[in-house]
Amino acid sequence: MLIKLEDFSSKHVLEKYPALNEYKENLVNTPLIEIPSKYGKGSKIYAKMENENHYGTVKSRTVYAIMYSTLANLAKNNIQSLHILEYSGGTLSVCLAHLCHDLNIELTLVLSDNTSPSYLDKIKSLDANIILVPAEDGFYKVIERAKELSKESKYTFLYQHNHDSNINYHSLTTGKEIIQSLIDLDITSKSLAWCASIGTGGTFSGVAKVLKEQWSDTQCYTVIPSEMPYGTMSPPNGLPKYLGSGGLGYGLKQRFIESYENIINGHFHYSYPESLVAVKEIYDMTGLKVGSSSAANWLAASALSSSMNDNHIVVTIFPSCTNNTEWEKVMKLNIT
Repeated sequence: MLIKLEDFSSKHVLEKYPALNEYKENLVNTPLIEIPSKYGKGSKIYAKMENENHYGTVKSRTVYAIMYSTLANLAKNNIQSLHILEYSGGTLSVCLAHLCHDLNIELTLVLSDNTSPSYLDKIKSLDANIILVPAEDGFYKVIERAKELSKESKYTFLYQHNHDSNINYHSLTTGKEIIQSLIDLDITSKSLAWCASIGTGGTFSGVAKVLKEQWSDTQCYTVIPSEMPYGTMSPPNGLPKYLGSGGLGYGLKQRFIESYENIINGHFHYSYPESLVAVKEIYDMTGLKVGSSSAANWLAASALSSSMNDNHIVVTIFPSCTNNTEWEKVMKLNIT
């Protein structure tokens, strides 16, 4: 079935839930700007600045899409009895806590116990319930704990890794916005490479899908933490990783990535320390305070750019700004 942007903006639904409509109005068409390469050579790099979106993250789009679909399909308008359940490895938790608070909907979040204290403080201030899972068990166990809880009838489980609104909304907004920006910049005659980190894979594949439809020769590359690669047979681990990304372990694969493996040209892997150093490098070069996942994307985009000439461009995304805990680590780095 053809999905249209209008499927996420019914006047009837938005009038019924004014807080949802206000949240939607705060989502913006973020700019696509040229970013210098780490290596100072090669093709141009353009980054979509989702760190400038609502609450400083691309996950604000994901939260809107999934919550819109949930409320649009709510039986008997019974929002008072709604109790949302979801897990998160990063900024989605803050966006969801804000929206549920404004909608006066009870929310329970399953998180790793190494979640940034700044995020935990914000979530608690918004009256969300928090269930912590030991970090050493890996993010897979965070998801599994949420799935176990979802068996209780009181919960409405969003399950972002399996919610089609996630990938569909990124195709209709994030991806289409990138296409229009490239057209406006008059650089569509150049060969295109797209690279982005994967968590659920909704952003990467949602954008990759429409870029390939628009320009069939587009090359697509995922960016993944070295500590937990996509599809790895290793068990989950509690090693620090750059924000909001990574594989699952045990050979499991994110559905939104596995479904599009045929259009993926390759994978880049970066460690948490490498990503933190790159956060500092980006700040020193541009003054931008971006998160570690944005930094990993920049490293991949720079690697691609250095292997390409002026007939190519590389497009990536800065999914989020940094948080206080991460920035403190960056400022303590001794880079020579």
